[in-house]
Amino acid sequence: MTKSDNLIIQQPERRNFVDADGRYICLTEKNTKDFVNNVIMKNWEAFVRNHDKSLVMDKDMFVNKRNIIEVAHRVDKRKAYYSIFHTIDNTSECREIGLLSYWICTLKPFFVAKEESPLYGCPNEMFVLYLMMAMIKRIFLKQYPDEKFKPLNERLIKELVNKFKYCDMSREAMIACVELLAKSYDIVHSSLDSDDASSVNS
Repeated sequence: MTKSDNLIIQQPERRNFVDADGRYICLTEKNTKDFVNNVIMKNWEAFVRNHDKSLVMDKDMFVNKRNIIEVAHRVDKRKAYYSIFHTIDNTSECREIGLLSYWICTLKPFFVAKEESPLYGCPNEMFVLYLMMAMIKRIFLKQYPDEKFKPLNERLIKELVNKFKYCDMSREAMIACVELLAKSYDIVHSSLDSDDASSVNS
């Protein structure tokens, strides 16, 4: 599990999270569909192409549509919390990936039924590690264009996937995990701000 190119994480346009009475405004059906299709599913499809091209949707792998929509809503609600209670309107890319990873690991919208597949057993956990490393790789190559990116070794990959699957990690712990991985590649904090978070296929 070393390939992690073509990450698509695109921040939606800034929006008001609450109405005039201070009540949370849910994502519209269109915004939910855009996030699911253009962020989650496009990255999932790229992940599958990189790791097991033999998998066929609705035969070898399946998506729980209700859960994947819930992932989008839960990420948005947490961003609303940051905006309302911490005045953070533009979340960093680490925070964005961390939130998305937490809810994918919690709600597990993806299922691989093909036992011979390397993704069988923990597709959601392997997918979120792919998201993390794709983001880190893109920023690393931007920050250090003359250096070669070294992927994680197999032992560390296995340890992280197991932690994502079996450990009780909070949202903030997942975000901290992303930040620690980024720092292990000497990626400075200024490279993880909202400007990078709006990049697509950089």
